[in-house]
Amino acid sequence: KIDSADDGAAGTPKSKKRRRSDDDPGDGGRCHQVSEGLRSAVRELLADYVPASQLDRPAFYCRVCRHQSSSKEEFDAHRSTQLHEAAVREEKKKTYCKLCRKQLTSLVQMEEHLKSKPHRAKMDAVKARQRGTG
Repeated sequence: KIDSADDGAAGTPKSKKRRRSDDDPGDGGRCHQVSEGLRSAVRELLADYVPASQLDRPAFYCRVCRHQSSSKEEFDAHRSTQLHEAAVREEKKKTYCKLCRKQLTSLVQMEEHLKSKPHRAKMDAVKARQRGTG
């Protein structure tokens, strides 16, 4: 039999972690103190808050074409146009990284991806291979 780490069954008591209660943030109460003035300002700000999912008329906006429609029918008609379909295809081409085989959702996300460590590491590896064989 292989010896394993002591699991506390051989008479050695396990260390017990103290569970923190909901009203004890563990920092002596310093971290989450909010003034009553701030609390009332936030309450006032959020008094008339309505989630976007519950709005009567959601905005029909095409991010790719920057087209605002006033109804679902108009939005659906826009999405079926050749202009929209061509714009979506072009965006997909511009937001696909062949090296990493990743489809990103926007040009901003693509720019961030190109700066990321995993992408740069793959790029460096490819360049190193090309220099070694070329």
